[in-house]
Amino acid sequence: MDIVLKPLSRKTNIIGTFFLCSGLLGLGSIGRDVFLASESGSWPKAVGHLVSFDLRNCKLQDQASLSLLYEFEVGGVIMTGSRYSFLGSSCMQTSIAKDIGNGLGKPGQLMVAYNPDNPAQSTIFTGSDDAHWLSGVIFFLVAILIGTMTLFFTADSKGRIHRRRCSRDE
Repeated sequence: MDIVLKPLSRKTNIIGTFFLCSGLLGLGSIGRDVFLASESGSWPKAVGHLVSFDLRNCKLQDQASLSLLYEFEVGGVIMTGSRYSFLGSSCMQTSIAKDIGNGLGKPGQLMVAYNPDNPAQSTIFTGSDDAHWLSGVIFFLVAILIGTMTLFFTADSKGRIHRRRCSRDE
């Protein structure tokens, strides 16, 4: 009884490549943000003011994300920023988001940390909480796993998984 390996279709190759590339790009993006978050603690700070802030509802009840715009001055140049944290637009309790937004709106209270090499990169809260990155890392690792399994493994006619091997015709 011969075991017949099913060839991978073009669609399967495209799906596998998509998952693998999406996972790698996502991990790269998270890695970049984690690096910037760790560096932001040593960035210089400038006094800024809040231009606007808005609460956006999240899918969970009584959860909101904070969307804001602020201005600060670096070397006589007015810069604008919208990043309040390296956690991105993570959802939090609506009351906490309101308190943050209202607290940032007080004159002279807004200290903005900016990258001295690129002042357009700025944030209000420096550093990061590693626990918030875990869900993103897990998501992208699963995408990489799905892509790898799709591209490098195949099932035989009995449903058993085998490593895909390249063969040369002689």
